[in-house]
Amino acid sequence: MKKLEKIKVWDYNDVHYKIYGFYKCFDVLAWCVGGKEGVFALFINEEDLICEAHGDDGHWELVGKFDRYWLDEIADVVDSVITKTKLVK
Repeated sequence: MKKLEKIKVWDYNDVHYKIYGFYKCFDVLAWCVGGKEGVFALFINEEDLICEAHGDDGHWELVGKFDRYWLDEIADVVDSVITKTKLVK
């Protein structure tokens, strides 16, 4: 079940680390699958980009950022996965 949660997301981007000497961390409101301890989250960042994070026991890592332009196609892909999964069962 999806749920809006306040989570801390770490960005382990090597470029930021090499410049500043530390990794970026964000406190965000995200739609989380599995709650704060979940496995998948989406949120909108300060640059107005759709961001994806993967989690494990409350530790969240940023894995992707996408322009909102792609939202419809992302939704279509997710819908296709859901439809195919239902057909396989």
